[in-house]
Amino acid sequence: MRITSGTLKNKKINAPNGLQLRPTIEKVRQAIYNTLEHGLGASDFNIFSSTVADFFAGSGAMGIEAISKGASHVSFFEINKKHLSVLKKNIESLNLLNKCQIYYGDSLSFMSSLSPFDLIIIDPPYGKGLAQGSINIIKKFNLIKGSGIIVVESDHKENLSLPVEFNLIKEKVYGKTKVSFINWKDK
Repeated sequence: MRITSGTLKNKKINAPNGLQLRPTIEKVRQAIYNTLEHGLGASDFNIFSSTVADFFAGSGAMGIEAISKGASHVSFFEINKKHLSVLKKNIESLNLLNKCQIYYGDSLSFMSSLSPFDLIIIDPPYGKGLAQGSINIIKKFNLIKGSGIIVVESDHKENLSLPVEFNLIKEKVYGKTKVSFINWKDK
């Protein structure tokens, strides 16, 4: 795998086979960041100097891509020890330690102590209700800034039930992956 754009474009990152890791493919990552930059209409979102949370980080590809595009800081959340090892190696090999914080364990256990983010990326294992649970926790702990965006990757058949305070800006399907872009309705 490689980073698709920005200052780290074409740098390789690891995502070893056999770890039950489903990293976001390059085409989808590129489409997500293109949409964030150009495809959200009147949204005030800007990746440059943003703070990002990468829930279910896996290899860290999505968060590393955000740094490459200009994010100032990424908080990575990962519960799987093997995935965590790959994530740490990717961050170290790209010399990104000063732009990252890694949280090991269930991301829900850290939520009450976090400050709001500009961008939250949610890419959980499919079919376990984790995307829905994460959205509910983000609302409960007010983890997204007023002009912030939540990006959710889910199975193309999964339907999210958004809290009334949230707005579905855009939804796109890439094969078996659905990508939803969400923000606050009135903040």
